Amino acid sequence: MITFAGCAKEVTETVSQTKNVHFFTESIETKTTFGSIVNDEYPTLWSDGDKVKILLNLETVAGTEKTVAVTPYDDYTSAVFDADITDPETTEYTFYSVSPASAFNGKSADQGRFTVTIPSHQTTLENSVDESAQVLYAESITTDKMPAEVELTYQHFTAYGKLTFTNLPQNIEIQNIVLESETVDLAGKWNYFVDTKEIAPKEAEKSITITTSRDQDVWFACAPVNVAGQTVTFIINTDQGKFKKDVIFRAGTEFKSGVVASFTINMKDIEPELDTAEGSFVKIESAPDDWSGTYLIVYEDEKFAFNGSLTTLDAANNYVEVSIEDNTIDATSDLLESTFEIGKNDSYYWVKSNSGYYIGRTANSNGLLSNLTTQYENTISINDNKTVNIISSGGAHLRFNTSNGQDRFRYFQSSTYENQMAISLYKYTNQ
Repeated sequence: MITFAGCAKEVTETVSQTKNVHFFTESIETKTTFGSIVNDEYPTLWSDGDKVKILLNLETVAGTEKTVAVTPYDDYTSAVFDADITDPETTEYTFYSVSPASAFNGKSADQGRFTVTIPSHQTTLENSVDESAQVLYAESITTDKMPAEVELTYQHFTAYGKLTFTNLPQNIEIQNIVLESETVDLAGKWNYFVDTKEIAPKEAEKSITITTSRDQDVWFACAPVNVAGQTVTFIINTDQGKFKKDVIFRAGTEFKSGVVASFTINMKDIEPELDTAEGSFVKIESAPDDWSGTYLIVYEDEKFAFNGSLTTLDAANNYVEVSIEDNTIDATSDLLESTFEIGKNDSYYWVKSNSGYYIGRTANSNGLLSNLTTQYENTISINDNKTVNIISSGGAHLRFNTSNGQDRFRYFQSSTYENQMAISLYKYTNQ
């Protein structure tokens, strides 16, 4: 379901010889949740059911890229796994791995890199970060023959934070916590260049939303970035409004791969910002004469709305959470920023995000195109169950994908779109 940017490359002729390769990990720089702190260090542990991505070299050769489940040892500090890998019959063999497999985004032999995604939406665990956000990678030694056994030592790609807030009101209910910055890249797609060992942003995002109800020990993962002298805004969304504080990090401060940065933010004298937005979003239950208007595009089962405030719209976790009651969503300032405008142009409709991008899909394939000036053609209709079809000119349908690590709104090809979740339209009214 993923379109790998930068991976367009002629596929090498497939060879038939396949070999079972046994992988094992020893030291734990490894995976996937943190254990209890020991001697100022958090051990990282594998979990039952973990899956990793295995790559043999960076060339695109069929059968050399696999997703495999790991088998942890009893103490969960190390693990083993096997994969059937095609022998490309080359002069050098180097294995790369990304954990979890859902974090792998693509690779390029020409650029000498692979790409991972650091989720911008995370759910903090009791003693650890979200497992899907704890991104690790490994690189084997290079051999001149196809090996039967490979040792991998994983390293942390992501950095980690553990937040505590003080002097918040006692009776508030926290809904989520947001970190955002105008200058600091915190999440999104990041490259690892294997020759230089450099980590660099590819399509970075400047915010992280953490689902939690706590104000202490709030874990998150982020990119390894220098934040010295930079401003990061911490927003606590609650039932009593939005508590917001800008924090300027002191000189020498940086988020480092594999290091947990614990810090406390004093919210004394911070008053909540009350939302003064008026109106609501009402579900469309029958086809109007004209679909033009301002909408939330909603996947109702999970109560997710397509986030129209994004500038990179085709991205994992490209949604905001909504509350639905009696087919109505109360308007808020944040939700008004997440809307899409639908307009009519002769025989078709265009769909435009609040951030200014028209969306569509000119090919009957999975993906999403966005452009500031091109109006992509869409047709709109409603089903008997009151879900809505938005179909691009190429024939792909706008739906929601619930695959783990790739939750997103996107267009999906007509032959398989029913494997994804239907959407509904909620139209804004200020009445």
